[in-house]
Amino acid sequence: MKRMHRSFFALALLAGLSVVTSCSTDPETIAPVGSISFDPSTTASTEAPGATVNFKVNVSSPENLDNIQIRFLLPGATSYVSQSEYADKDDDFLSNTSDNFDFTYDVPGTTPTGSVIKIKFIVVDKKSATADLEKEYTVTVQGSISYSEKKLYNPAAPNGSFGAYDLVTDKGKSTSEAEADKDLINTTVAGTGGFPFVKGWKASNGTLFVKAASSTFYDTASQATMATTYAAGSEASTVSGVTVNDVYVAKLRGGNNYVAIKVTQIVDDNQVGTGKNSDYIQFDYKK
Repeated sequence: MKRMHRSFFALALLAGLSVVTSCSTDPETIAPVGSISFDPSTTASTEAPGATVNFKVNVSSPENLDNIQIRFLLPGATSYVSQSEYADKDDDFLSNTSDNFDFTYDVPGTTPTGSVIKIKFIVVDKKSATADLEKEYTVTVQGSISYSEKKLYNPAAPNGSFGAYDLVTDKGKSTSEAEADKDLINTTVAGTGGFPFVKGWKASNGTLFVKAASSTFYDTASQATMATTYAAGSEASTVSGVTVNDVYVAKLRGGNNYVAIKVTQIVDDNQVGTGKNSDYIQFDYKK
């Protein structure tokens, strides 16, 4: 009889261990996770009053989307508010649980320099009807942002000397890179004996240029004065015969952002051939 009790107890113990072992190896259920991201991936930028900010918003929700809210924390305020010109999005989503859209924000021209504007994107899903996901973009408002001693080279210059320039990201561009990112392209082409330097530039990405009446315009140029000067002039996609102290206003890529460009030096080595052509236009610019 004792042997039977011992056997029963051992079987019960073994069964209990099996249950524990089985439970401990069950896969854990992980709730789906949503996300908000920006393209470009940065979450902040420094802009001048009157500038335009553009980026794409990508949304992935674990549940069906109800709406995407856009709220602003404006200079001097303590709470986020909506703005009628930037309406919430509640339809035309890419799918039930995802969306992407282009967002454009015009920094008010009267915004004091040194101010900070925060833009919050809030995703609300149909299941919870609460804000499940949030992400902020921060705009720091600064007076005109200046860049100095940039160089636009002869396209035939040695490697590392760029014949095009991106005024949005402040980078030189090679001949093989996308035209869409080139706001200044030196117009030198193959000629007699090689690539005699042409003192000018062009753009084929929608950027256009107007020459300012005076070189002193550059000293106090702002987005507002650039817009006024540009509107009063004759725009062109090609600039030729530039000289030192010439100032041009560029309207970037068909948008509403302006750049003032001042030519500060022109170097023409009057040499052609392999390893030569190190000519360039040096310039300062502000936006």
